[in-house]
Amino acid sequence: MKEEIKERIRNIYNTNIDRLLNEYSYAQELHEIKLAISNEGFSDTLSIVELLISVSDFRFRNGELKMKPTNMWDTPKVSAQNILELENIIADIDSSWLTAKYYDVIWSTLDIKKPSYVELAINAYRKFPLEHLLMNQGYWSRSLQLCGVSKSKDKKQEITQTLLSAAVNQNEPLVVSRILNKANAIQKEDAFSLIESLITYASKLEDELRHDLSIHCWEEIEKIIKRFPQNSPTKGECKLSKIHCLTSWGNNDYERNNFYVAAERYRDAIGILQKTQPIRGDEYEDLLFELEKKLTIIRDRSLEVSQSVPFITESLDLSEDINEIHNNFTGDCIEDFLRIGDIDYRHIRRNQRKLKNEIGTSFFLSLVGSCTYSDTDGRKIGQVKPNSPEHERIEEYEYFKRATRIISASSIIPAIEISRKNLALDFEYFHSLVQHCVIVPEYQTKLFAKALWHGYSGDFSSSIMMLCPLVENCIRNILKLSGIPTIGITSDPNIENEKAMGKLLQLAQKHKILNRESIFKINAIFLD
Repeated sequence: MKEEIKERIRNIYNTNIDRLLNEYSYAQELHEIKLAISNEGFSDTLSIVELLISVSDFRFRNGELKMKPTNMWDTPKVSAQNILELENIIADIDSSWLTAKYYDVIWSTLDIKKPSYVELAINAYRKFPLEHLLMNQGYWSRSLQLCGVSKSKDKKQEITQTLLSAAVNQNEPLVVSRILNKANAIQKEDAFSLIESLITYASKLEDELRHDLSIHCWEEIEKIIKRFPQNSPTKGECKLSKIHCLTSWGNNDYERNNFYVAAERYRDAIGILQKTQPIRGDEYEDLLFELEKKLTIIRDRSLEVSQSVPFITESLDLSEDINEIHNNFTGDCIEDFLRIGDIDYRHIRRNQRKLKNEIGTSFFLSLVGSCTYSDTDGRKIGQVKPNSPEHERIEEYEYFKRATRIISASSIIPAIEISRKNLALDFEYFHSLVQHCVIVPEYQTKLFAKALWHGYSGDFSSSIMMLCPLVENCIRNILKLSGIPTIGITSDPNIENEKAMGKLLQLAQKHKILNRESIFKINAIFLD
């Protein structure tokens, strides 16, 4: 190989060591050398460059021992027959990155399992500069992994001590803790000093408003305490510090008017507080009250902001549908209402499938990983993964709600107005109607009739307030008549309670008491 080409290769591997995972960039630069010399007739040099590209292309992933190539480059596969050709050139280039990768590839992917190869790989990984530990942490983790596989306890201890020194000298306790916790390399005698460094660093990060990293520090401390519970601080103290950090983070977001994000911080803090209860008594109640108060303030501010922003609405012309009702709906008898079309569940399912096929999966939804639903007052009422069955069900409910509003405005309400003019039905009529309904218990016929009469009279608020418990009781009555138990027993102290509507609908679906469409509509209107 010409000295000029060798020097170019040496410069590639001995620069940009501070970058994060150089596999691609090094292979790319070598590929440019390959293109430059491919027509010059240096076949031996070309084969060496191609092998260097192949070696550089290998990566370690997800803690797996065997390294894997990305196969992005048109180069020969590394094999026991060609890999050893590089040994002299590797020594001549003298790059810790290349040396580590070369012997790691040989030892972890080929049948050449010489102990000296793994030792050479470990020694090379140890030479990565500690001042760039954040970018090189994957390679230091790899050195500890190889120490464990090769049972090199002394080297593992030496690397651990080197990293612990970096936690103090390089001010990188978080990175060091991640590396050592992952390798299970922290010893009891070192745990306390590392925890102290992490606490100091977490406090510094919080002062600098880098709360996300501060939270990670406390999570690393929790892992160490789990292994060495006798070390200070206690698990409760650690959880409490994490709560205070989340609260501070939320306060900072609130000051910047990031109300939604701030609310998430407070919710996370409340979740940790309620789940772990690091403090007790009045202190616990006071902290919980303070966090809930912050959430209440955020909801009020969110509502103010949403009300101050003009809504973008889309006009929908329903005049043709309303005119059709006025022309064709006489309202002379109650049976005329049966002519108004209903929303078929199968139509909703077909529409959702068609829409999904047309627009596909949202890139943004797949990126953020979840869909969060909030009420009008800012309360978080649900969070599901996009394209999950739960998300599809919510989309079906939204479609049903929109379609119901249109039918109500264009057909049902105009029809009720016509009927009130022509028939003027009274409460007694609705009572006699309900008495013929087999699913309504006899002792509730008057209440049910009252609810229907309120709706017919235009008082929909009173109607829906009465219908909610009445519909639930109707479902309970149907199940009882079908011989299905509707009473549940709490585990402690064995108190019997009637099951709520959600559980009743599950029983109705399981035992096929109600069809799928009825269950869907009851869920959409009264529950979800």
